[in-house]
Amino acid sequence: MPAERPAEADLTAVSVDVSSYIHSLETKLAAATKDAEELRQQLKDQTQEQVQTLTREKTKVETSLARKDRDAHDAGVKIAELSRQVAEQREAIAALEREVVAYKADRDKMVALEKQLAAQAHGETDQALKLKTAEAEQLRLENVALKMKLQHVMQKLEFPMANPETAKLIKSLSERLQLLKQEKDDLISDTRSDLDLLSRMVATVNKSGRGLAAAVQAQVDDITQKYRAEMLQRKLLYNKVQELRGNIRVFCRVRHDPRLVASDAVFSFPSATEVMVATLQGDTQLVEFDRVYGSATTQAMVFDDTKPVMLSCVDGYNVCIMAYGQTGSGKTFTMMGPPDNMGVNRRAIREVLDLCSKSTDIKYTIKVSMMEVYNEKIFDLLSPTGREASLEVHLGANGRVFVGNLVEESVDSAGAIESILARGSANRSVASTAMNTDSSRSHLLMQISVTGFNTISKVTTVGKLTLVDLAGSERVAKSEASGPRLVEAAAINKSLSALGQVFTALQTSAPHVPYRNSKLTHVLQDSLGGDSKTAVFINCSPLASNLAETQCTLTFGRNIRKIELGPAGKNRSVLPPPKR
Repeated sequence: MPAERPAEADLTAVSVDVSSYIHSLETKLAAATKDAEELRQQLKDQTQEQVQTLTREKTKVETSLARKDRDAHDAGVKIAELSRQVAEQREAIAALEREVVAYKADRDKMVALEKQLAAQAHGETDQALKLKTAEAEQLRLENVALKMKLQHVMQKLEFPMANPETAKLIKSLSERLQLLKQEKDDLISDTRSDLDLLSRMVATVNKSGRGLAAAVQAQVDDITQKYRAEMLQRKLLYNKVQELRGNIRVFCRVRHDPRLVASDAVFSFPSATEVMVATLQGDTQLVEFDRVYGSATTQAMVFDDTKPVMLSCVDGYNVCIMAYGQTGSGKTFTMMGPPDNMGVNRRAIREVLDLCSKSTDIKYTIKVSMMEVYNEKIFDLLSPTGREASLEVHLGANGRVFVGNLVEESVDSAGAIESILARGSANRSVASTAMNTDSSRSHLLMQISVTGFNTISKVTTVGKLTLVDLAGSERVAKSEASGPRLVEAAAINKSLSALGQVFTALQTSAPHVPYRNSKLTHVLQDSLGGDSKTAVFINCSPLASNLAETQCTLTFGRNIRKIELGPAGKNRSVLPPPKR
């Protein structure tokens, strides 16, 4: 062990350096992505601004064209009105010309009559003369009236035709109409030119945008590739450190017992990894573990050494943490603990939730199930129908075991965790014995399934964390079990013996590991083998009266600490993101 610690320290330092480098890569990736988004937004804003400017210019041109069209229409209306007036005057002139012709005829007739009167002046009677004179007077009056009427019509005719202002107005309107038509044609031509220019500008901007986007994407792809490589290297280094520490880590915890007096103490703690314990022969024995905890150790301090194993679960590995020891040695307190002094189970789920919530590139789904192995039968502690029927262990298509019809509930908050733990604990089998008033009569297993989808690499990992509160090993003579308690004790001891046989087979690298000898070991098959990581709490009583059971517990811990499982396997596949 001492020879391995420098290598472990070096690997830990390398892991820290790699983590720092990965953090810098992630920062660069985020910055590059942010710059790309800003460039895309600037390009979009510039294009939109240019389009809006040209649109406003187009609107102005169209408004000007509409105004000029209205002016041209008004000028046309005026010209049409003047043309109509001219036509009416021409018609009046024609009528007057006809009246003039009639007037000339009447005048010729009057001249002829005057001549006739002159010729007959001497030969006609006075009566005839009077009649001719009256007729001549009548003709003269009509002639005067015709002259006056002709003069009036001529005056009316001269107003529109001979007035210089009217002629000038008509000419001005005609010229303005021609000018408006020319301006309209010019505006249409300019608008078409502007639209062609806008099309070319938009095409150029789009081409530049595509080139910029391609360059940014290439940079992002390069950083992403480096990120993936460094992430893989970090996980390899981290898991190498864990392998150097041992795939099975063993912690020894001595419970606090108010009945203990200093003279009866059987434990002392020379260091953080060594414990000195009395033997049945009256001597003392030094035992080494990965970590030892005295009776004054807090729950938080105990949990700190399990955090690295939690990270392996989130990364897609199978992890198992269990508490082993005699009845009344503090296993349930270590694993569960009360809500105000949480044990490993409560802290583990919170730690997993915290780790998953901090990840930005991986989307996690967390599900929890609880079951107990009681008298070699498996019962679902979260089933809404209660303990109606026992469940069976099956082998999945991926070669991993699972319990059929086991209820799994999604969790995403501390409140959901406490609700599940309260329901499961209420359904667990407990009873009173001579050694413990609330003795657990079954093995409690809490399984936390963590499915993670990496949005960058498109890889899905599935990890499983199994938290086991084993029932206490006990001697019937001391627990004074009888009747149903005796049957329970026999089943508990049998399953714990099967667990010891599995660890022995793993320690000796036996070709066959007897997982099926017990429901407990069968359920834990994929959490104890070479594809998993395991941590075991060895819980001991500090009382001298329990020294025999304490020695058996320590022996169990020393034996499993020698097991070398080899590299753990990661459960990963290229899958679509999990459904929530």
